[in-house]
Amino acid sequence: MSDLTTAAQRRPPGRPRNEEADREIIAATLRLLPLEGYDRLSVEAVAAEADVTRATIYRRYPSKAELVCAALSAYPDDASVGDLADVRAYLVTLMAVFRAGIQACDGVAICSSLYLNREEHPEMLEEFRRAVVEPRMERMRSVLEAAAAAGHVREGIDVEMVVTMLFGAGIQRVLTGGTLDDAWPERVVAAAWPLLDPAGC
Repeated sequence: MSDLTTAAQRRPPGRPRNEEADREIIAATLRLLPLEGYDRLSVEAVAAEADVTRATIYRRYPSKAELVCAALSAYPDDASVGDLADVRAYLVTLMAVFRAGIQACDGVAICSSLYLNREEHPEMLEEFRRAVVEPRMERMRSVLEAAAAAGHVREGIDVEMVVTMLFGAGIQRVLTGGTLDDAWPERVVAAAWPLLDPAGC
C-alpha cells in the first residue's frame, strides 16, 4: 500500500505535522467518499471519522477539493510488484494488486460516485483517472508492450484491448454484485492468456 503521508502537499509553518493524523484523515476520506459521494462529503464528517478537529484538516487542506484530490492520490497501490520474468505470473500479480486496492477502499464505488457528479465536478473524476486508473493501466501496457517486443507474448496483440479486458472483467463483476475471490486474479489471466500465448501462434 502506498504511504498515505505522501498525500501531504505542503508543510505549513508552525508545529510539526502529526503523521498519524495525516494517515487517519486520508483513510477516513477514502472510507466516506464511496458512501457519501463528492457533493455530500463534508469536512466535518471526515473530521469525526478520523477523530481529529476540523482545524486539523483545514491546516492541511484548505478546501474539500484539495482533501479529496490528496486522498485519491494516496489510493492504495503497490507499484513494486517486482521484475518477474514470467509474463503470465506478472499479470496475475498485477490483478491481485488491483483486487486488493478495490477491496481496501471500494474503488468502483468511488469512481461511480464521482461519475454521477461529473457535470458539476468533472475535475474530481479526472483526478481519479489521473491518480488511480491511468498509472495501473499504464503499468500493464508497459509490461505487455515489452513482452511483445521480446517475443514473450504473441506479436501484434491489441495491448489496449487486453488491458481493458482484464481490468474491465473485475469492474463488471463488482458492479453486478459479484466478488473478487482469492482465485480471481489467476482465473482472469488464464481466460485471457490464449490471446497472448506465443505458443498459440
